[in-house]
Amino acid sequence: EEEIKQKVEEEIKRKEEEEIKRQKDEEMRRKKEEETKQKEEEEKVRSSVQPRSNTPGGGTSSAVFTPITCTESICKYMVKAGGCCYRYGLDINKYNVLAVAYDQYSVYLYSEANKTEEKLCTCQYYVYCLAWNQQGTLLAIGGGHNSNTNNTIQVWDIPNRKITKRLKINDINQTCYCLDWKGDTITAGTDQYIYQWNINDQDNDQDTQGNKTLLPRNT
Repeated sequence: EEEIKQKVEEEIKRKEEEEIKRQKDEEMRRKKEEETKQKEEEEKVRSSVQPRSNTPGGGTSSAVFTPITCTESICKYMVKAGGCCYRYGLDINKYNVLAVAYDQYSVYLYSEANKTEEKLCTCQYYVYCLAWNQQGTLLAIGGGHNSNTNNTIQVWDIPNRKITKRLKINDINQTCYCLDWKGDTITAGTDQYIYQWNINDQDNDQDTQGNKTLLPRNT
């Protein structure tokens, strides 16, 4: 009787161990599937934000980006960014796609991976600053006012190549010199004010938003 009892207990223990192992194997399988799915989605995003050539026949041109032989590890590319380099902004995202303001009104994208450049847009104002969000999919563009247009911050959805938001700066005489992201919040610095918007706020568009100024400068 003791022997039978012992065998039963051993069988129960064996089945429990098998079940534990099965659960662990299943958990590992699910984890690998999730990791694979995440990598595939990340690769799709990486591919979607890469520049698409504007030049005939594809490829890159020397109009904006000039690769140079590096003698120091700190420099990889020389970027021509308009007449006064210090005036025009640039930013690079997590996928190493460089956005640069060029020729005052234009914004270009450049990828080191595929050596392709793309003219993203031509604005109606001087472009002084650019900023990618943390995900590397949205690009904010800001600059100087122009009497022929509303003064706005453009937010581009780069994978779909379209403007997803226009954030109005109420005073057309203000020039945006810097932009920064924190999650879904964009902060812009102008001549006299700091502006802040949440891009998920439906009221934040050029037609309906109120004055979103913070920290006015003492004059």
